[in-house]
Amino acid sequence: MFHKPPQNHIFNVIRHFKNCAVMKIFWNFIHLLKKHILITIPLIVILGLIFGYYFDFTKSKILILPFTVLIVYPIMIGLNIKEIFTLSGIKIQLYTFCINFMLIPFIGYFIVKIFFPDNIGLALGLMIIALLPTSGGMTITWTGLGNGNTNAAVKMTVIGLIAGALLAPFYIKFLLSTSIEIPVVKVLSQILLIIFLPLIIGYITRIYLIKKQGIQGFKEKTSPRLSALSNLGLIVLIFIATALKAKSVVTNPSIVLNIIIPLIIFYLFNYIILTLIGKIFLSKEDCIAHIYGSVLRSLGIALAIAVTTFKNFSSDITLMIALAYIIQIQTASLYLKIIDKIFVTKKTTYNILGFKAQLANKKSKKEC
Repeated sequence: MFHKPPQNHIFNVIRHFKNCAVMKIFWNFIHLLKKHILITIPLIVILGLIFGYYFDFTKSKILILPFTVLIVYPIMIGLNIKEIFTLSGIKIQLYTFCINFMLIPFIGYFIVKIFFPDNIGLALGLMIIALLPTSGGMTITWTGLGNGNTNAAVKMTVIGLIAGALLAPFYIKFLLSTSIEIPVVKVLSQILLIIFLPLIIGYITRIYLIKKQGIQGFKEKTSPRLSALSNLGLIVLIFIATALKAKSVVTNPSIVLNIIIPLIIFYLFNYIILTLIGKIFLSKEDCIAHIYGSVLRSLGIALAIAVTTFKNFSSDITLMIALAYIIQIQTASLYLKIIDKIFVTKKTTYNILGFKAQLANKKSKKEC
């Protein structure tokens, strides 16, 4: 005898399919945003300026903390902390560490002294960018596209994030103490809360997900979603902070130009100096990882620290970071296009039995 299925069961099935469809649309949408980030960020900045100029976004500040968590937590799940304890590639890690914490912060500082002597918010923004190296997935992706040492890039990401988070308050105190009072203990405790607590929870989550899905499933299915979620948090925060700053930017649009020029100089100096150092001391593969692991900054983490630690200057810092994001992606793409011209393979001509043959010089593989 045919039994009619319970009505509740039918509704549950329909609801399940609806949820699946909604989630599929959601994931496709945020992946699309990430894929076209070069267009997304400028568009979000423009929308933030338009909406912020006509509407009051003061109450949107309550969204800053949850979306900060959305930026940081997925990044931490994606990090493989065990990479710190491996002994491979010590030479490149030492070079990159010295560049990231003994050279780039001072390049940032001198640019700040020239361009932002009286603007504390923008000075803080550039210093935070200069103190937080390696942009996680972006560093690894661009290194891979340039046929660089991706294993070294992964390790740089972990070391750079932890070292940058610990050293940033002391650098800011040392370099900007004459311009602003920096409560080091408060800033450090805030960074510990924003960075290291999610790092621990993220590592536990990572272990659970790998145990459940396997390492291959984690890399193929979960890892891309984590990156897209973090990117979504970044986009929302940029929109909110730009909207809060909208009226002053619209009434004084020259501020955008005043930020872009120092940022271009900052990135240009870093590319030139790091390329020269890499060509002298590192192999081609290591050099590419070294460049993308140093020039590309951790802008998502920088934004998270800015909006929670330096609340009085968060709008200025966010505008700086949003524009840095545009320049960072553009310059990374441009550098990728000229890599083959920079890393020219030298050829040596041999005369064998009257025939000339050109063979690639093996040493060229070690040159960057």
